[in-house]
Amino acid sequence: MANQYLLYSVLSAVCLLVLYPIVRAIVSPLRRVPGPFLARFTRLWYLRKVYQGHFEQTDRELHRTYGPIVRIAPNEYSVDDPEAIKTIYGHASKFVKAPWYYASGSPDPHLADVFTERDPQLHAAKRRKIANLYSTTTLLRMEDSVNDCVRLMIDRFNELSDKRATFNMQHWMQCYAFDVIGQITVSLPYVIVVAHPVLTKSRSQSVLASSTRVKMSKGCFRACTPTSGTVQTSE
Repeated sequence: MANQYLLYSVLSAVCLLVLYPIVRAIVSPLRRVPGPFLARFTRLWYLRKVYQGHFEQTDRELHRTYGPIVRIAPNEYSVDDPEAIKTIYGHASKFVKAPWYYASGSPDPHLADVFTERDPQLHAAKRRKIANLYSTTTLLRMEDSVNDCVRLMIDRFNELSDKRATFNMQHWMQCYAFDVIGQITVSLPYVIVVAHPVLTKSRSQSVLASSTRVKMSKGCFRACTPTSGTVQTSE
């Protein structure tokens, strides 16, 4: 008898696991949002595409096929519409950040910053503390530092062009971004763009690491880079 109850319990659990995503897909108010068939029932399709390492290509192809809003998981959608940026990411937005943001934060879940904070009220409180740093007046004061970095980067590109050298554009833009951030926050020297006209990747990583240690020892800031264009709902 005990074995029979155990068997019934296992079968019931399996049925629930199978029926739940089906019922959710049927009753969801967003059930008409198009996308791959399997994405309607499970995240495994999305995870597989991400694991393959070229989801950005898959995402573009999905939007060509289905339009500006595409389902990529049962409660997650990819949005390709410039007019939706303010609606989704505006400070008064009713969209709550998905758990995806935790990956860009501190290992301690209790130490959320303004980028990773998901609670709208806590996020608003954190945002008010730094809002003046992003005012038009403050941004204009940063312009000279940014322009200096642009000129230096152009000089490096001209040097590489004169030598007909090939280079990794993504790597050099990362170097440029690091110098801009360093200049407008703690006035770091141009440790990458200036000191190393033809910088190898391993060397630049070493310089980046050492400079980051200096920067963090002064207790200045921690940079976060958003990389997602998806919206997750709580269906």
